Amino acid sequence: MDALDSRSSFVLAGAECDWNQNLSHLTTGFIKNSPSQNFVQADEATPTVWQGFVNSNFPLFPEDILITYGAVFGGLVRRRFNADLVAAWDIMYQGLVPVTLYVNHCNVMVGYDYFSPGLRTRVVTEYFNVEV
Repeated sequence: MDALDSRSSFVLAGAECDWNQNLSHLTTGFIKNSPSQNFVQADEATPTVWQGFVNSNFPLFPEDILITYGAVFGGLVRRRFNADLVAAWDIMYQGLVPVTLYVNHCNVMVGYDYFSPGLRTRVVTEYFNVEV
């Protein structure tokens, strides 16, 4: 269960869609995740650049996220932007937010989905062009 153990620092292009009863939001752009520097940088397709981390839209994924959060294997699934099946791993992020992480055959995270119970919001995040 050492997927993501040393591959949590990455730069990628991504798409995120989140929705609830009050909003529907689609974001595309580039994300840099760097646990060693304790930040996430998101450059949206618009001129907006943001740096930091926000629970839960741009969480800072630690290097040992599957171990730390006691991930449970959810099976092999198909994700858009990935030709091969990817492994689904289910966690409770910070003990509060149910998250499914998707990891490819190279142990690289290629996306995540979560449901925010407090806001009743569903978020789907897909990564492509990942550079580890």
